[in-house]
Amino acid sequence: MKARPSRRALSALVAATLLIGGASAAHAHAATSGRGRIVTETIALTARARNGIGGQATFVYNAHTNATTVIIFVAHLKSGSVHPALLRSGVCGGTGHAVAGVRMLRATAKGHALTQIVFPGGFDGRKLNVTIYQGPRVATKVILCGSL
Repeated sequence: MKARPSRRALSALVAATLLIGGASAAHAHAATSGRGRIVTETIALTARARNGIGGQATFVYNAHTNATTVIIFVAHLKSGSVHPALLRSGVCGGTGHAVAGVRMLRATAKGHALTQIVFPGGFDGRKLNVTIYQGPRVATKVILCGSL
């Protein structure tokens, strides 16, 4: 059974990412650890309408496990709302296939939501996008999207 990071650990990672790199532009950072190379890149999730909703997705590749974790944070959602998050191939607005299963974002009382998607392999050189839907189904309107 794979260990999953706690919600508190994910929140701390997102907060640190915001403080270090901001959410407005994509950036990459490579660091080495005793277990292998870890590469991260953060992308902004842009609203499809002027609704005040915003967010970011941080891609974290671990060479030791040969897996990428995508940490998705969204703010200014309606309290208690549920929104599907999907990682797709291609760019926003395209019709790329799903790279990993759908994860649900559940907004807190303050309108924040956090989830993660894990997929095998790396993201370097791949065209991927994170799409957030109005919900509660994927077939609904896109409210946020960001391309890698």
